[in-house]
Amino acid sequence: STLPIGGSLSVGLGGKWGTAMNTDIFVRVWAAVILLGRFKHHDWTVKADPDTVFLPARLRQLVSLEPRGAVYLNNCEFGLHGPIEVLSREGVAAYARDPAACEGIRHDAMDLSHPRMDEDHAFGEDQFLRLCLDR
Repeated sequence: STLPIGGSLSVGLGGKWGTAMNTDIFVRVWAAVILLGRFKHHDWTVKADPDTVFLPARLRQLVSLEPRGAVYLNNCEFGLHGPIEVLSREGVAAYARDPAACEGIRHDAMDLSHPRMDEDHAFGEDQFLRLCLDR
């Protein structure tokens, strides 16, 4: 089943890397994932961008080596990176327990009022999710 997330899907670009300012969209997407609850029936949840090549069999091999618990796969030397985000069931549940606790991070992610080279503001949904899960 699917669930509409409401709101606009249009985003501007901003921040140090000219990133899509899409955090608000993905906060709504994760809220829908949580509301539907299907993640509870699977060990892992994958968020993949439309232009991502995703090989489930390869992921199965990788996650078989991962520890249990609330984890996400760190897919970049600089942290969780957006083309594909993989969270354990417990990782999604940890976010689901109190997404409002990440409101300050969401605000920083969408804040374009700082100088462009400021890495603590105006960043994408991948950095938002990493910072939120690491809190």
